[in-house]
Amino acid sequence: MTEQLTKNRWDTVGQATFRVIQILAIIFCIAPALIVLLYSFYEDVFINFPPVRPGLGLYENLFTQKRWLDAIWVSFLICIPAALLTVLLVVPAAIALERAKIRNRDALEFTALIPMLIPTTAYAVGVYIIYLEAGLVGNYWGIIFTESIVAAPASFLIVRAALRRLPHNLDQVAMSLGASRLKALLDVTVRLLIPAMAVSTLFAFIHAFNDATFIVFLAGPGTATVAKTIFDALAYAIEPEVAALSGVFMLFVMLLVVIGQIVRRKTQPR
Repeated sequence: MTEQLTKNRWDTVGQATFRVIQILAIIFCIAPALIVLLYSFYEDVFINFPPVRPGLGLYENLFTQKRWLDAIWVSFLICIPAALLTVLLVVPAAIALERAKIRNRDALEFTALIPMLIPTTAYAVGVYIIYLEAGLVGNYWGIIFTESIVAAPASFLIVRAALRRLPHNLDQVAMSLGASRLKALLDVTVRLLIPAMAVSTLFAFIHAFNDATFIVFLAGPGTATVAKTIFDALAYAIEPEVAALSGVFMLFVMLLVVIGQIVRRKTQPR
């Protein structure tokens, strides 16, 4: 009886501790975003807490100053092609590695994950050396290709996980009904992968939009994305417009996530 009471007491303590850790983790994840959003609706010249001058002046400055607008435009010029290129790379790779009879499959899958396993700064230095020799430093397409390669591992895992949930005999059934191998692949397998492809595209876009490391190494002096502009603003001077830009940044990413969930649900096979 005593042992049972002691066990129940420890179970209660463990559950309470776990809940406290959960709450602290949630607060730690949400608090920075809420603080930035709070500051974006104040016009304090210096960042201090609590802010004292409510207003929308930071957003007015953000959307009237050429520097910030150029950063947003450059981000879209890089992120949209990078996201599309990522999907074009990972979908055939996932289908080939999952369905085709390939030797050294494990080695190839490990190779596909290398950009995710190597520290970002070290990988950026290696890419910079290669691009410097090839004359691609400051080239938009070089940056786009790099962003797509760096986002590819996680996107590959998303598509491969969705592919593994599909029955392997769907293509064979389609071919038995008269479809060619290519038509069966496109009309059956690829169509069922559309939700995963949408999520993969969204993830690649957000990854490229968030990245500042590769932009610092590979972009020229006139190329500044949103992430790099925020980095420069905090590194050389604390500009209050950063709060507004960060707020827009976070709301935009959250909107993309919501759109991705809606697309996934509407395109999910029933």
